[in-house]
Amino acid sequence: MELKVIAEKCTACGSCQVVCPFGAIEVKGDVAVVFETCVSCGICVEACPAQALVLGELAATGVSLGDYRNVWVFAEQRAGMVTKVARQLVGKANELAGTLGAKAVAVLMGHNVEGLAEELIRYGADEVLLADHPMLENYRTDAYTKVLANLIQEKKPEIVLFGATHIGRDLAAAKTGLQTAAATLRREYTAEAQRLGFQHRAMVEMGKQLRKTDLSSFRAQIDAALAVGENDPQEEVIAKALALRAFSRRDAAQRAWAQFGEMFAARDPEADRYARIARQFNRELERLKVDFGVYVVRVADAEPAQAGGLTPGDIIIACDGRPVESFRLFLAADGAPAGNKPREVVVLRLGPSGAFSRQTLRIRALPPSDALLPI
Repeated sequence: MELKVIAEKCTACGSCQVVCPFGAIEVKGDVAVVFETCVSCGICVEACPAQALVLGELAATGVSLGDYRNVWVFAEQRAGMVTKVARQLVGKANELAGTLGAKAVAVLMGHNVEGLAEELIRYGADEVLLADHPMLENYRTDAYTKVLANLIQEKKPEIVLFGATHIGRDLAAAKTGLQTAAATLRREYTAEAQRLGFQHRAMVEMGKQLRKTDLSSFRAQIDAALAVGENDPQEEVIAKALALRAFSRRDAAQRAWAQFGEMFAARDPEADRYARIARQFNRELERLKVDFGVYVVRVADAEPAQAGGLTPGDIIIACDGRPVESFRLFLAADGAPAGNKPREVVVLRLGPSGAFSRQTLRIRALPPSDALLPI
């Protein structure tokens, strides 16, 4: 998908330039310019306050990604009973919606099934969209596809989850008008997997959901997409390691971090320490009860961060009571100046014994973005 700039909307605020992990967009004069190194990850699209950036087919229609909202679940029912997989997906949708600040919506189709709506709400749905008609009593691809396609076109969900059942797979592969249907997701996430480390956390969660499918070829494609190449730049190796971790491939992620140290330590003294701390962080995620962090590469002398006790090698896991959930969101929100009020920053610090200690610091200003890395 190609990234486009709507020049009439662009305010040259620079938000896109700040959040782009690949340095592929830059404000020149009064408009943002996209370089050939753009990988169409979509981070800048979410960050643009003027909605002046669009991806792929959206560019031709003028539709903004911001128009797409909420996490939907196809709430499969059989003989008037909600299936187990549907109940599980409603719970997952609730988690994803919480991350996105959106709603979990169950789509229920059938005949005389309105009583199941309350059950879906108990399992975590914020809303239930009910399509009740005699023609929907038993699953038929054409009828269900038409109803779902119309709902999608009208209400524009951001994500739709389908169960890995015969019906779920059939409906997900049908032409519902939603690019994130399961068949398309498999292709797109295979191609984009190496960038998941810099994507919105919800995309990482979707990656986990896809990992649970029974497609052996999909796993093989993921392995190939995430293999570290000898000519990969630093940011690419980091993105691949984070993506492997997101797919619960901890051992493979450890190897990627090790390769990072081997590839870059000779010309970048900080690379070896980053790789060493990343591997230990990767080992202890469950014990530490964290999912993500921001690594401090360097702290300049006399910088407010240094005065507050922040040191190179620290991992920021929370700021002002908010856990760090993604690198992009941290730069956009927590990385902004705090004015005269000190920031309360929680960091993990690796000690000589090889164990992390948790410390709370009060810092007036965090280091600049070029002194930080996702971990």
